[in-house]
Order: sequence, then C-alpha cells, then structure tokens
Amino acid sequence: MDALEKKLLEEVHEFLSARDNDENAQYELADILEVIDAICVARKFSKENIFDKKLKKKDENGGFEKRFFLVQKD
Repeated sequence: MDALEKKLLEEVHEFLSARDNDENAQYELADILEVIDAICVARKFSKENIFDKKLKKKDENGGFEKRFFLVQKD
C-alpha cells in the first residue's frame, strides 16, 4: 500500500469518526476528495474518465440515493 492509499484510508476513518458532526464530516469529505485527486494525478487517471465510469456504473447498477445497496451479486 502506498502513501496515498494509506492517506485515503486515514481520511475515510476520520470521516466515519465525524459522523455526528456535519461540519467536520464535510471537511473530512473534502480531504477524501483531495486525496482522490492526488491519486488520479499520480496514476495518470483522467477525472473525466473516472466520472464517466461512475455514471456508467450508476446507470447499470443504480445509485445509493435511497441508501439501498446490493450485498452480493451472483
């Protein structure tokens, strides 16, 4: 695991710890997005391509707006 992957996990844990404080949770989400941006640069991923893949998966599998998600897919 490289430094950015470790940082991403750290920020996710901080976000989860801030679940009872909306202001802190928003700052932690901002930190997560910052790390994701850095990962995209480091791995030469286009953010537009990642976004397109996100939309494709949402179209194929649905989103999480209703807080429902598939536990297992056969």
